[in-house]
Amino acid sequence: MNVKEPLWKQLKEEVAEDFSLLSLKEFHEHSSICYLVTGETLGSGEAELGQKLMTDYFITMANQRFFPEYIILLHSAVKLLRRESPLYAVLMELENSGTAVFASAVSVAYYHLEGEIDPLFPAQTGRLLQILHSVDKVITL
Repeated sequence: MNVKEPLWKQLKEEVAEDFSLLSLKEFHEHSSICYLVTGETLGSGEAELGQKLMTDYFITMANQRFFPEYIILLHSAVKLLRRESPLYAVLMELENSGTAVFASAVSVAYYHLEGEIDPLFPAQTGRLLQILHSVDKVITL
C-alpha cells in the first residue's frame, strides 16, 4: 500500500520552495515598509503571552536584519519606548540600524510619558500621516 503524504505537508514544502528568506529579504530591501504598532501586546487574549509575542516579533526582526523604514507607535504602544520596557533595547537597535521610530505625540501626552520617552520620538499627527502615505506598505500590529 502506497502511503501518501498529508496535503498540508505537500503545501508546506511547495511554499518553502517558492518563498525563501532571500526573497523576503529582497522584498524588504526594495520596498519602503512602515510597521504601525497600536498596542503593547501582539494579538488578543492573555496579556502576558501578547507581550512575549510582541517582544519575540521585534527581536526576530532585528536578528534577521529585516529593518523597516519606519515604526510608528500609537495608543498604548508608546509605552514600549520607556527605558524599562523589555522592547526598549530592541527598538533602539532598530533605530540605530536605520529604522526611524516615532511615537504619536497625542498618545505620549495622554499617558503622561513626556518625561519618560526621549523627546526625539514623539511626532505630530501630520508627520505620521505623511509617513503612512509615503511608504509602499503599512503592516499593522
